[in-house]
Amino acid sequence: MWVANALDGTVSRIDPRSLDVRTIDVGGGPVGLAFGAGSLWVANSEAREVTQIDPESAKVVRSIPVGNGPRAVTVGLDAVWVANSLDGTVSQIDPERPKESKIISVGGNPVALTVFGDAVWVASESSGVVTRIAGDSGDVIAPITVGSGPTAVTGGEGAVWVANKQDATVSRIDPATNSVTAALSVGPRPVGVAIAGGNVWVAESGRGTLSRIDVAAGRVEDTVRLTASPAGLAPVSDGLWTTALAPLDSHRGGTLRIESPPLDSIDPSAAYARESWRVMSLVYDGLVGYRRVGGAAGATLVANLATHVPAPTEGGRSYTFQLRPGIRYSNGDPVRAKDFRASLERTFKNLPFYEGIVGGRACRQEPTGCDLSRGIETSDEARTVTIHLTAPDPDFLYKLALPFASFVPVESPDTPQAKEPLPGTGPYRIETTDVGETLRLVRNPYFRMWASDARPDGYPDEIRIRTGGDTTNQQMAAVLDGEADWAEVVAEGSPALREARPAQVHSDPLLSTYYMFLNVRVRPFDDPRVRQAINLAADRARLVELIGGALVAQATCQMVPPNIFGYRPYCPYTVDPGPAGAWVAPDVAKAVELVEASGTKGTKVKVWTFSGQEPIGRYFASLLRVLGYEVSLRVVSDEKYFSTVADSSAKVQMGSIGWFADFPAASNFVDQLFSCKSFIPASPANFNYSGFCSRRVDAAIGAAKQAQLRDPGSGGELWGAADRTLMDAAPAVPFANLRAVAVVSERVGNYQNHPLWGTLIDQLWVR
Repeated sequence: MWVANALDGTVSRIDPRSLDVRTIDVGGGPVGLAFGAGSLWVANSEAREVTQIDPESAKVVRSIPVGNGPRAVTVGLDAVWVANSLDGTVSQIDPERPKESKIISVGGNPVALTVFGDAVWVASESSGVVTRIAGDSGDVIAPITVGSGPTAVTGGEGAVWVANKQDATVSRIDPATNSVTAALSVGPRPVGVAIAGGNVWVAESGRGTLSRIDVAAGRVEDTVRLTASPAGLAPVSDGLWTTALAPLDSHRGGTLRIESPPLDSIDPSAAYARESWRVMSLVYDGLVGYRRVGGAAGATLVANLATHVPAPTEGGRSYTFQLRPGIRYSNGDPVRAKDFRASLERTFKNLPFYEGIVGGRACRQEPTGCDLSRGIETSDEARTVTIHLTAPDPDFLYKLALPFASFVPVESPDTPQAKEPLPGTGPYRIETTDVGETLRLVRNPYFRMWASDARPDGYPDEIRIRTGGDTTNQQMAAVLDGEADWAEVVAEGSPALREARPAQVHSDPLLSTYYMFLNVRVRPFDDPRVRQAINLAADRARLVELIGGALVAQATCQMVPPNIFGYRPYCPYTVDPGPAGAWVAPDVAKAVELVEASGTKGTKVKVWTFSGQEPIGRYFASLLRVLGYEVSLRVVSDEKYFSTVADSSAKVQMGSIGWFADFPAASNFVDQLFSCKSFIPASPANFNYSGFCSRRVDAAIGAAKQAQLRDPGSGGELWGAADRTLMDAAPAVPFANLRAVAVVSERVGNYQNHPLWGTLIDQLWVR
């Protein structure tokens, strides 16, 4: 028996007779397993790979690159099949020559698949569809609509069976007609389905039970109550195995002590820092949210205060949401539809963000008189919120899941609150705050779990967040000495970090890219050959060392980071570039040739940076001297740096930047930073520091957007093409993707890292 341990990065091999366990390190986030073709195949969500394990030696044979967010794997019909949840695709792998041989688009966030008969059946969670793929050709035969949130699928007893998590049903699909012939009600949150002993078994995580469906009778005949919450199911000749997660009550309670950098705000309408978003996500909710789990699955949009995630109408310009009934704020007041419009009008007065809503542009120009009544229609009686956009926006739901769109009562004051926290709907409320020192979060007495995906209950009874002035080394020392339970790390070389046990240190990918912008409007970077030369000559391994080492960063040649919708690996700026898109080493010789051909040697170049990235600036100054330029370095304060480099009239030639995603999509790194419309001349609000504008890149961005508007689950390949087109033009030198490194105390368990919110501190267990 094989078990994937997602939080540990391991796979366990269990001898079913002796129950001896052997653990194999596979790294990343193993989330799916399948045995076949003489091997065990492991879907690794973080590494974007399928790992092949030899069952006899229990050793890793090889790792095969696949798409973004692989969630499930199955073997059959002479192939290994992998569901790539972030790409909306299925990878077909030849086990005899292990490599990705075909990519099949299915859309809709595929999370489960099985081989039955002559086909592969793929369950796509967000679209409520099971796709049938012909095993011989890889062609899509039929998309079949099932229930809401299909998350598990299996075949047997003459049918394909699908567990629909959101509506607590199991769909029976007849392969002869490709249609659903029955929808059977089961227990809440079915997450697994298997065939054993001629029956269909369903794992129901909502109540900790297994249900047995009698195939002939077409109904649930028995229910087995477990002492924990079942997750995965596997049939064997004499029975059934299930993995089970510890029930909430077994780890509920205690006080969690957090060491944090200062927060920029405790008000959801004004909080923008990562540290603040981590806290806002504990207290406030919006219409939609991101699944509150670690790993790639955390980038999935789910319904939160709304009952479902709606499809747009009116050509993609309108969304209508239905509010869940009975939800209250932490002060006991009911949540009303009209609160949403008031909340967004309040956000415009503090941090304008939703300009695409009808009336949003006027609100941005005159925030104090913001009126979104034409753009947001609400009905408290019908519990509906309808949002009208000025133009279709494929990223709108991503933006709506951010803290800025959180519900607060309509009576809330317009100005950001510093010491009097606003009521929220989450499992915690901020009871006391001493700005710059400590936050105390306690349980919200009115919280009742309405959607375990978007808003699970928290484990600690109290969370104390100390935001004082200690250095990160002091914060780490507090955790290692047992005086605190969690702290974030900023450098691999810290002496305190080396004292930690491996189980106490966690390193997870951040949706971020560090890069040097190159101003394409000034000499010498108005010549693309110069820009390409610097990309070729940059030693990304050395730059990763300067940031802090492999624990906190990894090398990259492109703007879009891994584990994000639209990422496709690409690296033309390396010696021996290959199809894997990996950086190998700098190609200085080719870079020198390009500079010679440009005729720009000897040009004066001033490299700008700020205090936190001075080593990066010094490295690039040295590199440009090697390439023949007359170079100087300018190191300034953070405030002066960003206000200066944003203003195109300052004509800053190049400088260092770290960009963190607002939401998990490639558009955040391509469209927002390098499209023609993103360039705002002579303005401190400009984020297109390169002054870049290309019709070719804009056309690639437009094609990706149109594909995404036609089908929200598609367009990933086109965003990858836009990223490649951008990097061929080389308006920047991307060199590293950052990782979040955290240290936890020995009494903490259940560590999970979310792509947007970082460590899910409410899901930590405290002993």
